[in-house]
Amino acid sequence: MGYLSNLLNRLMFRVLTILFCCMCLFSCSYNTYFYIFNTTDLPIHVIYESKGLTYGNAFRIDPIILSFNSRYAIENKSVQSIIVIDSLTNSVQCELKNGEALRIGGDFNFTLSNIGEAEILKNNLIQLTISQEEKELIRADSSNIISFFETIDIHTVGIVVEN
Repeated sequence: MGYLSNLLNRLMFRVLTILFCCMCLFSCSYNTYFYIFNTTDLPIHVIYESKGLTYGNAFRIDPIILSFNSRYAIENKSVQSIIVIDSLTNSVQCELKNGEALRIGGDFNFTLSNIGEAEILKNNLIQLTISQEEKELIRADSSNIISFFETIDIHTVGIVVEN
């Protein structure tokens, strides 16, 4: 009886240890979303052409426009703006007013400082242009797009367009 009880105790300890490790592993997971933020006083025009990869995590052809506060906290309410999507060329065009952000994708447990992970920001992009009143503010392609992104917090990585 003592041997069986000891065996059950060791088995129970191992099962609980495995459960604890799994809980710790999964509780540390998080989603990171990629945005283009307009912090200028005037509207900006965003145009990008995507490779249209269905597995691409950034520069997707199904973006949404959301509002954000002064600390780049997304308010999770869609803005009634028009996004023009051309499925033949995989291009996206929209206008962002002050305080609006274009969510262009996301990833699971993303870190901009990890070079391998940062590569996903350029894998699906052909070209990005951000302009304001006929003045080009940003022109990027897959060779230089990563340099425009910055980490806002663990859940938010974005291009912040400023005055």
